[in-house]
Amino acid sequence: MNYKNALCVSIALMFIGCASGTKFTSAVQPTNDTARLYVFRPSSPPYLYKPTIYINGIKVAELSNKGYFDVNIKSGTYNLRSEWSMFSGVVGRITDIEFKVESGKTYYAKIATTVNAYGMYIAGVAKNITEIIDSSSAMPIIVECELVEKYADAENQIGPK
Repeated sequence: MNYKNALCVSIALMFIGCASGTKFTSAVQPTNDTARLYVFRPSSPPYLYKPTIYINGIKVAELSNKGYFDVNIKSGTYNLRSEWSMFSGVVGRITDIEFKVESGKTYYAKIATTVNAYGMYIAGVAKNITEIIDSSSAMPIIVECELVEKYADAENQIGPK
């Protein structure tokens, strides 16, 4: 393979796995009988891998780097799972968190990985971070994210535990 071909392939691979939907602008207010959950992934290695996101056991989406999606959910208790590929090098590749939801409120779940003190991703050392964060912490991060496609009809299947 010559130099030009290698360069083209390298550049193309850099963009695989990146979100390519509509950029987040602002949160949509939930209706009185539902809450809204935004699940997002800031720029976070491993860039080429997409963790699969489950809510109460329902497979909702694969979350690209700098991607987000939102779902309307009813009041109750929910389990959010982020599951990275076994080949991703992420330690604790499956992480579950449980949280309570109240109608009329908006929630933000951040899916990320750790990097070392030098900002480098090291496979086999980086940990899966899945957490609910407040609006003021989420907004500066989620505005850099783009909408990813959810699995067909997944949102309609999600209910409280």
